Amino acid sequence: MTSAGITVGVRDVDAQERFLIEGMGARRHEGGFRVGDTQVFVEEDANARPTTPTCRRGFVYITLIVNDCRAAHAALLAAGAEHSARVLRLMDRCLFSWVKDPGGNWIEIIQYAELSGPLPEVERLADHWDEVEQWRDHGKPY
Repeated sequence: MTSAGITVGVRDVDAQERFLIEGMGARRHEGGFRVGDTQVFVEEDANARPTTPTCRRGFVYITLIVNDCRAAHAALLAAGAEHSARVLRLMDRCLFSWVKDPGGNWIEIIQYAELSGPLPEVERLADHWDEVEQWRDHGKPY
């Protein structure tokens, strides 16, 4: 597969569209927004469901693969995302973090060493497992 499309139902369409443009670099395209190879359609949904745990079955989040996890996390926060999980390092494989977009949808941000080159020194996941479990199981940001 070379591209995909998703429809996002949110309570505040304007906030979601601003976030896509300012935070994710989206451009308007064919009735929606193009982010990389993904087409995102935004619809108003007054009954949008609350955020679910990230570990439940089914489609619950999108993953952004980036070259600089720390910069991407900060840019998404500046564009209106809600902080959820700070940047941590998983061995020498990757850096990752989590935010929620203005519609409450989960976004995982990940930087793979094999794509970006050597990873910067960042706190390691293994040293923060208790915090990660509290986030995963109870939604407590860290």
